[in-house]
Amino acid sequence: MIFYSEQEFKGKLKTEVEHILGKSKLIKEQLKSGSVGSELYRLIDLKMKSELKYLMDLNTRCNFEKYEKGLLLRINHNQKLYFLAFSYDDISSINVVKGEEITSPLLFSPMKFLLFIGIHIRYARYFRIHLSEYRIERMNLTIKLGENLIQLDSNGYNYYSELNYFKEIIK
Repeated sequence: MIFYSEQEFKGKLKTEVEHILGKSKLIKEQLKSGSVGSELYRLIDLKMKSELKYLMDLNTRCNFEKYEKGLLLRINHNQKLYFLAFSYDDISSINVVKGEEITSPLLFSPMKFLLFIGIHIRYARYFRIHLSEYRIERMNLTIKLGENLIQLDSNGYNYYSELNYFKEIIK
């Protein structure tokens, strides 16, 4: 696992990162698995041997990019780019947790009818009349890399797409 900033990515560090990650997957290959990149995340916690607590605030946004041999976490903190490169072998576990769903469809709502006939809430939620009929809490993503830990959260609607994005990696 290597943590670096955008300015440091040259020379010896560049070759080390390329050795860990391998080549970037072609967009054609990524589309076959269902997505090109991950959704946008907010960094909640980053527990590493080096102290990176300055990255933990509301302005820190992240997303993942898949490579042949690993993942690259792109971290945008106050318009400065940082990267965390790690191989698939470094990953101890990935845990994607769905946010709590709260449904209270109105009496003659299309959403209520769709749920009644057996349509999954994943699809029926888009047919609500009023915003109060359906709500989902933020989803959480936890990645353990040996002793290191990365905790992120994202919009609850992203749960199924992110589960699909990480399904090859989750063991």
